[in-house]
Amino acid sequence: MTFSEAVDYQRQTLDHSILQTHCHTKHQISNSMTTNEQTTPATVSERIAARIDPARTDLIGFDRTGSLAFQSASDMMEFAKMMAISGQAIPKHLRDNPGGCLAITIQAREWAMSPFAVANKSYCVNDRISYEAQLVSAVILRRAPIQGRFTIEYTGEGDKRVCKVSVKTIEGETVEYQTPEIGKITTKNSPLWKSDPDQQLAYFAQRSLCRRHFPDVLLGVYTQDEIDAAPMRDVTPKAPSFILPETPAETEVAE
Repeated sequence: MTFSEAVDYQRQTLDHSILQTHCHTKHQISNSMTTNEQTTPATVSERIAARIDPARTDLIGFDRTGSLAFQSASDMMEFAKMMAISGQAIPKHLRDNPGGCLAITIQAREWAMSPFAVANKSYCVNDRISYEAQLVSAVILRRAPIQGRFTIEYTGEGDKRVCKVSVKTIEGETVEYQTPEIGKITTKNSPLWKSDPDQQLAYFAQRSLCRRHFPDVLLGVYTQDEIDAAPMRDVTPKAPSFILPETPAETEVAE
């Protein structure tokens, strides 16, 4: 073999080696991408599901009343993850939202209610969670320091119609509240204000009585109408203003 032939042979061998290395690397990258596609969850729900700890969820049980029994905040967080991927069992603003589901779970725990029942009576209004008037009324009956249920009376017709509710506290005192005339209530988001105004007036009266006499019962809990009725305020702190002292005028010196 001549020197020239030897050089050509080495070049061909090197080119073949480079080609094999390139093909092998490309194959590895392709396999890696395929593996990642198979192991990396593609959707938000799948990513949440992958983070659920079965060891913690096994600790979630039920108490004697049938309510969920959580041993720690970690248990509640794991339940919130499961709740967030439960699809049509919860409203859209809570789907794939473990944080929102955790807030609902904590609130339901305080009220001794089902998290799913509370979730399905919730809304997202102005980037805040609010609740249906029906749920708020149920919370008042369960948690307020009252005896029995509200007495409800209606007077007037049309835009002049009002509702008066009264109830006896556990101390024996009777407290009451009367709504404004229905025509003067400006925020009416629920369609029931048109189809069943007496029901909405009753909800309005019960909620207002509770806020006046038992404010701790509904602390931090609002209905859609209440949030919409609240004016938006700019609470951004104002930049401090600095006033420079006046510079005294220069005194002219007479020559």
